[in-house]
Amino acid sequence: MYPTWMARLGFAVARSICFRSPLLKGTYAITTHPLMDELVAAARLGELTCTLRSGVPVRVRLRDYNGRIIALFGLVEPAITRLIRRLAADDVECLLDIGSNYGGVGLNCIAPGVELHLFEPQPDLCNRLRESLADPRCRSARLHECALADHEGEFELVIDPNHTGAAFLAQGNSAPGAQRGEIRRVRVVDAERYLPSVLRGRPFAAKVDVEGGELAVVPALLRQPRMRFCIFESGIAANRAVLWEQVAAAGLRLYAIANGLWKPKLTEIHSAAGMAGQSDFLALAPDAALLARLPR
Repeated sequence: MYPTWMARLGFAVARSICFRSPLLKGTYAITTHPLMDELVAAARLGELTCTLRSGVPVRVRLRDYNGRIIALFGLVEPAITRLIRRLAADDVECLLDIGSNYGGVGLNCIAPGVELHLFEPQPDLCNRLRESLADPRCRSARLHECALADHEGEFELVIDPNHTGAAFLAQGNSAPGAQRGEIRRVRVVDAERYLPSVLRGRPFAAKVDVEGGELAVVPALLRQPRMRFCIFESGIAANRAVLWEQVAAAGLRLYAIANGLWKPKLTEIHSAAGMAGQSDFLALAPDAALLARLPR
């Protein structure tokens, strides 16, 4: 075990290097490396207030994977974050970050003229998001302390304290590992009824990361008028088949997203079978201006 001072120095050096890295690959491997576990444990840094790449401060827990990757890299999903910033230029007035966690995606996509809406049901993360939203850069951001679904009420949320990004609603959720973690009661709102008052007919985009609950959220987004694009995660084969049908019925183009070395890598999908082995997807309005912004 390293002395505390040496571990803190080593972690600070790692943060300095990682934060400046332009690479999209390798963030997960570095964050979860056993050496990083040893440094964090020896440094005795339970929490840390760090800065996102947008300059917004955020207070994170270092034993939480999501908190640690933000502390190191200043973001969570580099390819998705870069893709949102590229596609949202000019014609998106409203950005929805559904399953915000610490705000590692949404708060890195703050831009003039874009109203950001963060949806997060975990009480502890909401407290941290409120602290971040006090920053002047976040004047156009709004926090919704609830989960979106296809029903209203209060339901159990299963939270893994070592990976808050894997939290999910227990009821009606087919996510793997459904019995692990602490249980919290959280507010759930019907997306179909809730979203119109948020969007108010404006052109919008969304990022959805709800750990197996995407069937209760993504279809409602696709039915909203003036959607420019929706990025969503889906790791369950049965869910992917349904989502393919919904995306195709909406007349949207679908792409799988992967981390290239320097930029996001997109592969167009033409059938439900083409979604196999993929987890992150982009549903895109077939608009010439949007298509021109796709990374080549």
